[in-house]
Amino acid sequence: MASLACSFLQELSDLRHAYGKVKKTLQDKTAELEHARSRSEQYELEVKKLRGRIEELKRDLAAAEDEVRNLFRYPRRHGYLLTNLYVCMYVYVYVCIHAYMYVRVCMYVCSKELSC
Repeated sequence: MASLACSFLQELSDLRHAYGKVKKTLQDKTAELEHARSRSEQYELEVKKLRGRIEELKRDLAAAEDEVRNLFRYPRRHGYLLTNLYVCMYVYVYVCIHAYMYVRVCMYVCSKELSC
């Protein structure tokens, strides 16, 4: 009878020890999950801001393209007496600047997505 009680107490002790380990693991994983959740919310806000900036750059680029089209269509109506070379240089510089900004924003978004 004493050996049965002894083995029962040993098994109870083992179960309490295992329960403590599982409880500690659960607490660690819960803390890790909460940290990951808050980090993902931060990244979502950042991505929304960057997408808004990309849309703004697209609108600016479309407006510049419209302006250039109008320059070619009606050069004297707007008071511009630019040569074709000057207009082409203006368009090239403007598009390069906007393309550079767009690429920088995209690279930033990609680097953030890859670092998650």
